[in-house]
Amino acid sequence: QRMGNTELIDGMLRDGLTCAKDNIAMGLSADAMANEYDIKRKDQDDFAVQSYQRAQLAYSRNAFDQELVHIEIPSKKGPPIIVSQDEGCWKLNEQKMRHLNPAFNVDGSITAGNSSQLSDGAAAIIVCSEETIRELNVKPLARILSYADAEQSQDKWSTSPSIAI
Repeated sequence: QRMGNTELIDGMLRDGLTCAKDNIAMGLSADAMANEYDIKRKDQDDFAVQSYQRAQLAYSRNAFDQELVHIEIPSKKGPPIIVSQDEGCWKLNEQKMRHLNPAFNVDGSITAGNSSQLSDGAAAIIVCSEETIRELNVKPLARILSYADAEQSQDKWSTSPSIAI
């Protein structure tokens, strides 16, 4: 289009933070679930801090070394940048996190600090048959013995996994 108005859509907001069915911020649903189950802001912040600390400890013990693939990012100003770990877990400022404003509702408890980071979610897994394992001569890390799924109204997405257990 050469002339006229156009619409710019924030892909991260639309694809990552908005419910595709109801077109609302998923954080609004998370706030509602925290309220319904009486999960206090302090408990959420405590859990987030513990999660950061566990990730930091695991990295310091090289616990993820066999599970991570290093990524090379070309650089115009020198050698490529190597990303070899999640940088987010090292950015914890606990005092600042505990004083962040709610991100979705004025009286909510979900904040940018006690929510998943925007970089969250990069993972891959290979599932294959026993025959393929033998053919490739690889050692499996896990075996699927059973599975389940569950569904409920979209606004209760944060508790859906518990129904499947």
